[in-house]
Amino acid sequence: MLKTLLVAVFLVGCSNGESKTDEKPTEQAKVEKSYGVVKKEVTKVEVSAPKEIDKTLFGGQSSLDYFDERCASCHGRYGEQKALSASKVINACSSEEIEKSLTGYRNGTHGGNLKDTMAVYVQSLSDDEIKELARLIPTL
Repeated sequence: MLKTLLVAVFLVGCSNGESKTDEKPTEQAKVEKSYGVVKKEVTKVEVSAPKEIDKTLFGGQSSLDYFDERCASCHGRYGEQKALSASKVINACSSEEIEKSLTGYRNGTHGGNLKDTMAVYVQSLSDDEIKELARLIPTL
């Protein structure tokens, strides 16, 4: 199916747009009718200079190094996994949502089955460290 779709996209791009009314439908026309026109969307991403590491946070580590060391084993390198198949995919959460969740885990007011597990990881985090993780995670 993918091969047919790729052939159709190639043929659409190479055609001159002329059509004759006495011709029978071509394979290209059949594919276009079945799948529609394929469009490629390009997203512009702004990249900023690396943020200077605040040596007072995470024992002098960058927030990304801290995440890799303490969070990635359960949540995935990019925050793309459900931790232990139970949590949300954290890189899809907003900074505000992450900050509220981490603070709640630390205070014992948030969480389900993994409440105690997460509490171990966040109990020593300062408010500023929680804010920095909340800023980082949606950008992974």
